Amino acid sequence: MSQIPASILVLAASIFSLAAHSANANSSRQAAVMLTLAAIGIGLWGTISLVAATMKEREMLVDSQARLDMLDQILERGPLKSLSKATRQILKRHEEQPSTIQLSSEVQDQLSTAAKLSGRDQNEILEEALKRNLPGTPSRVA
Repeated sequence: MSQIPASILVLAASIFSLAAHSANANSSRQAAVMLTLAAIGIGLWGTISLVAATMKEREMLVDSQARLDMLDQILERGPLKSLSKATRQILKRHEEQPSTIQLSSEVQDQLSTAAKLSGRDQNEILEEALKRNLPGTPSRVA
């Protein structure tokens, strides 16, 4: 039972109590006793129901608040974590992807010859040459 019906029971008990008082004033003892007993029974029932409904609704409110707090934490952390993770993955993939450059056929032939003579990979030779000749990059000692 929710709080409203329980409150109505308490109100009904008070009305029965008033009726019992009126019956007692009119010298109707039997009616007064019956109305008093009804008022006590309904009053106890309404009071107990009201307390139980209040406690139940408070528990539901606390549970709802806890769930909302948890949802807030997930929303605050979850998307940011996912976004951060996705950004790291994209950056990692970007770093891992080799850059493509186009070389003239003359330079390509020279690069192939240098790779065969040195026994190194063409990428290593290009990276070393670029580091040596580009400003702001530390030169690698071979």
